[in-house]
Amino acid sequence: MPALGTIGGGATLALVMLLVIAVGVAILQLPGDPTVFYLPVWAATFLALFLPVAIIAIRAQVRYNRIELIDLFAKTFDLHPHNGTGSTLVSFEFVRGKYYADLPHEARTGDLTKIPRFPFQVLSDWMLLFCAIPFMIFSGFGMFLIFAHLAQFSADGMVGAWLKPSLLAAGGLPSELLADPAKIDAHHLNVLTIAAVAFAGSYFFSIRLFLRAVVAFDLSPVTFLRAFLHMMLVLVLLVVAYRVVPSTEQVVALGRDALAALDLNRGTDWPQYDPTDGVGYGWLFLAFAFGFIPESALSYVIQKAGFSFKERLIKHEKHCKVVPVTLLEGIDHLTAFRLEEAYIFDVQNLAAFNPIMLHIESPFGIYTTIDWVAQAQLCLEFGPERFLALRTLNIRTIFDLEAVVERGSPEAREALADILFQNDMRDADLRESLGLKTLPKLHLGAGEPGALTSDARREALRTLVAAIIDDLHVKRLRQLWDRVSRSLGGDGVLQHMV
Repeated sequence: MPALGTIGGGATLALVMLLVIAVGVAILQLPGDPTVFYLPVWAATFLALFLPVAIIAIRAQVRYNRIELIDLFAKTFDLHPHNGTGSTLVSFEFVRGKYYADLPHEARTGDLTKIPRFPFQVLSDWMLLFCAIPFMIFSGFGMFLIFAHLAQFSADGMVGAWLKPSLLAAGGLPSELLADPAKIDAHHLNVLTIAAVAFAGSYFFSIRLFLRAVVAFDLSPVTFLRAFLHMMLVLVLLVVAYRVVPSTEQVVALGRDALAALDLNRGTDWPQYDPTDGVGYGWLFLAFAFGFIPESALSYVIQKAGFSFKERLIKHEKHCKVVPVTLLEGIDHLTAFRLEEAYIFDVQNLAAFNPIMLHIESPFGIYTTIDWVAQAQLCLEFGPERFLALRTLNIRTIFDLEAVVERGSPEAREALADILFQNDMRDADLRESLGLKTLPKLHLGAGEPGALTSDARREALRTLVAAIIDDLHVKRLRQLWDRVSRSLGGDGVLQHMV
């Protein structure tokens, strides 16, 4: 089966090469100087055709390399499937399933010799290539227009001969403008320029999307279709916006006409508006920006258009701020940028992430990823202020907290209670915004009227931490922690609280 896949993949690529050569030969036979087509044809070939194929090939290589890492991890911690039942470590099975799910059944046994080493040996690669066809055709057309010689857009040029003004580009223009071929051609060139710049922005957005999906092994047929629809949406949106939004000259012309109606512009030399004037620099910038960030651009346009949607509740957002991962020990800005490739943008994402998955899909070791996730879980539960205060007691991770609460001395638990039940400004601002006048008893210090006794505070602390470590992502991390601890010679078992 892999051999047939290799032969089929090679035959497909050979057929594509022959097709490209045939198109190139046909273009060289066109009348005129054929050298003006060299750059457009090569750009369309490599950027629109070979690049998606290369991305699919890279995905296959990434899969094989990471399966090797998965196999090494399984051997190190004795996680290979036994009798076909799989390992008992759920986190590992999720990672393994991600990279084995679309492989043939005989390749899922863990035998590396049965893993396809080359692209187009499995059905998923062919499905990716099939769904990439709309993207390749549309981007090839766009690349050809971007790099085509400007003279080819004239009425006598090849592009101008077959790419006539469409209803979207020129429909609805004044009749005197439609009757002037030179002006309508100039207007059409302006619209094509806007569309080309918007396409360039959307193309680079798509490539960035593909590369991020490959790094996270998240590339799917929908990714290519989404990129294709992205480019279509951006082009139509920008062309419509260019034709609808009035330019500075149009605004001046409207003002001139209004003053003329009132007979107030005598002796004023007003500039005349010509719809065939060149595209302004602002439009070029907006077209590329809207193409590169189409979701944000579309939201902005819809908002400015005055459409009414359900109002978003933002009054309490200041109490739910995003906590950056750079707050954790061992993560600087460069590391945080690398984590974004795995769709980890804040502490909550990292706290709920699979540390084995992060180890396999990044250059960071398994002990490092476990430590980061354990830190993130502690920070997520208690907030950045209390998290930093806990560091002063040498409590860095969620399991450090559990160990102190379960096996620490009464004095250590009391110190924890003073930090975790402290009345900070964030809690005070939240209570004020909610209209709460009374202070919770847990926030009252020892000796204050209505404050809890030391024993009651310690029991409340145990109850609070027990509820926290009962979360699913904490249980998953504990299971991995115990397995790694046993492999290093420890008992691997933390005392669970009841």
